[in-house]
Amino acid sequence: MKTYLDRDVSQLIALKDKVKFENLLRALASLTGQEFIPDNIAKTIGVDKNTVNAWINIAIAGDIVTLLSPYYETSINKRIIKRHKLYFNDTGFACYLLGTDSPKALRLSSFRGSLVETYIHNEIRKSYLNNGLEDKNMFFYRDNNQNEIDLILLRDGKLDFVECKSGKKFTRENVKAFSQLKNTSFEIGGQCIVCTAEEAYRISSNVYAYPVRCL
Repeated sequence: MKTYLDRDVSQLIALKDKVKFENLLRALASLTGQEFIPDNIAKTIGVDKNTVNAWINIAIAGDIVTLLSPYYETSINKRIIKRHKLYFNDTGFACYLLGTDSPKALRLSSFRGSLVETYIHNEIRKSYLNNGLEDKNMFFYRDNNQNEIDLILLRDGKLDFVECKSGKKFTRENVKAFSQLKNTSFEIGGQCIVCTAEEAYRISSNVYAYPVRCL
């Protein structure tokens, strides 16, 4: 982290703010895979919201974090959450900031679920970019009834739905949010859970679970 701060940040923020910027990065690591709410982060690290927004742009420009946009289309008549979701681009860096420095520490960590989700998101995003696709066509869905889809991928006029899970056994109950987009104007493509199972298996006629190693 010192290298990143010295090389990429020193010319962008005042020296006296470096410690608070480090605190921002630690706060963001604890929120990876969650909604980005600047007001809450500002209170946590003791700066104002405008500073948080300025610093998050530095972190984005430095390829430290990505903000995932919420999915919306007028044909979906739902009260949709419109805040962005935040992901650390390097899961190892997030683990470092959280003090999760071994496989055992990860297994026992309260952040395990969000770190696994972050890893899956990052691998899919890298695959997207490596295939010449744009990550602006990656979204998530969440409404006021707590229905959530971790990743929605728009490509070739189709929507793919992906749940990112730490765990091995899942049922239709775990993908019920997929039905919230049944009235989409796009064709529905693949639907799956990517998880820590050892082998792939079918959840329903058109939904599968795949091990994370398949990415």
